[in-house]
Amino acid sequence: TDPQQALDAAWDAIRAHALPPEQTHRLIVLIAPPPGDPHAQATRAGLENLARTLSIEWARHHTRPVAILPGTQTTDDELAELVAFLASPAGAYYSGCAFTLRSPTGPRPSPPSASPARPRTPPAPSPSG
Repeated sequence: TDPQQALDAAWDAIRAHALPPEQTHRLIVLIAPPPGDPHAQATRAGLENLARTLSIEWARHHTRPVAILPGTQTTDDELAELVAFLASPAGAYYSGCAFTLRSPTGPRPSPPSASPARPRTPPAPSPSG
């Protein structure tokens, strides 16, 4: 899918359903395509930036845009669960965020390696006198 067409379609849907922004307390969920080719990556980045920009522009109207960036193995149930959370009072805190979903069976990034703690040795006594 062409990124420009995808972003234009997202904006057209937002304009049709979320405008005028004076009707407050709305949630806008932008669901990106799964990662893959450069077009998908550009669309994902564009939708993330659209959510961030609209969150600033429409904050005074309590309109909360968020982007969901599914993984290659994300299921519809996982998407639905996140959207339900975002629509609940507990999810009302989030605006302008991008949620990246990864499959529990898929590869996960390795945690940063920490160097082992070294025992602290007391400083040597200073020579007196």
